[in-house]
Amino acid sequence: EHDPTGKMQWKDSSGHPTKTHPVIAGAARAMLNKDEKERNSVLSSAKTRLSLYAEPIVARNTAHSDFCVSDLMNHDKPVSLYIVVPPSDKERLRPLIRLFMTYLIKRLAPTMEFEDGHGVKNYLHRLLLLIDELPSLKKLEVLEDGLAYIAGYGITAFLFVQDLPQLKKTFGEQESITSGCQLRVAFAPNILETAEMLSGMTGITTRKRQNVSYSGSRISSMLGQMSVSED
Repeated sequence: EHDPTGKMQWKDSSGHPTKTHPVIAGAARAMLNKDEKERNSVLSSAKTRLSLYAEPIVARNTAHSDFCVSDLMNHDKPVSLYIVVPPSDKERLRPLIRLFMTYLIKRLAPTMEFEDGHGVKNYLHRLLLLIDELPSLKKLEVLEDGLAYIAGYGITAFLFVQDLPQLKKTFGEQESITSGCQLRVAFAPNILETAEMLSGMTGITTRKRQNVSYSGSRISSMLGQMSVSED
């Protein structure tokens, strides 16, 4: 039983109330229906993926939660959540951070409701989703796809990358992170490819400059001639 009190009001595949999470129950039934050799292979892969949660520190910090993800946008008072991962633990904890980011986006941007042809605001506070060193999470499809619609749910993504090659290495040559961001802030680039992209995006403009020159004798009280040209 994952919900002893029944407050989640889950229903099983037959529509009857259940205290066991329906997704977990469905996965268990699917496992039991597999051939023994295939089942053992699946279990082996699952154990490898879940080994992270067997570590005492991770297990202790994921054993329970004292807040809901929806609190970030729907609590009476604005809520901030900071997740800081030391560089030494970056690779080890990457699956956990990716899982949480996926859950956060799917939970806070479920379905959009409309009234009189306009979207209905279903949150109390807007959310700034700030991710430093985005490529360190590797290719996160839910975020790349979500940039196209999360703004409609009150979520603004603020993403940091070092340069264009780093972004393409993570998300591929056809990455849509750049096009999915309405505003792009750039500092002096160290990579030629990034500089050329910024130059192309900046575009070409026309500037007018006026040149004025004077001619005449140096000992004369007035200059004899003035010419003005415009480039």
